[in-house]
Amino acid sequence: MIPMKKILCLTALASALAACLGGSQQDGEAQAADVARQFAEAYVQLDLHRASSLCTPESRWWMSFLASNLTQADLDVYNAQPQAATAQAEGLTMLSDTTARASLSVSGCLLLDSLGHSARVAGQARLTLTLVRRDARWLVSLQGLPRPQ
Repeated sequence: MIPMKKILCLTALASALAACLGGSQQDGEAQAADVARQFAEAYVQLDLHRASSLCTPESRWWMSFLASNLTQADLDVYNAQPQAATAQAEGLTMLSDTTARASLSVSGCLLLDSLGHSARVAGQARLTLTLVRRDARWLVSLQGLPRPQ
């Protein structure tokens, strides 16, 4: 028969371990949501350098592509806004331990049209981002240029 003292010690150890693991997952979710918000905010404010720092290395070329396609007329449309564009997290879904999907609400973001047409500013739009965890850091993974839906 196992002594009661030993059972209590094992139960306490198991509870402490479960609490640590649960807290770690919640911290991970909070970190992922924060990275998504920071990226979306930088992206809609056209701070592409900062947005690139929050992306996976293979996604950074999308930021370069976007930067190379912005025209002065596009920037003039964005800069004519009375307030800076904003992004707010609406929800985060953990797809696995290393993958999450974030839903964000953005306002005042620049919507680029086709070549030869002027950009316009969106009042409100939704943005969905995929995040991946690499080397204990959450990063945005762009499977395509994220566009408000």
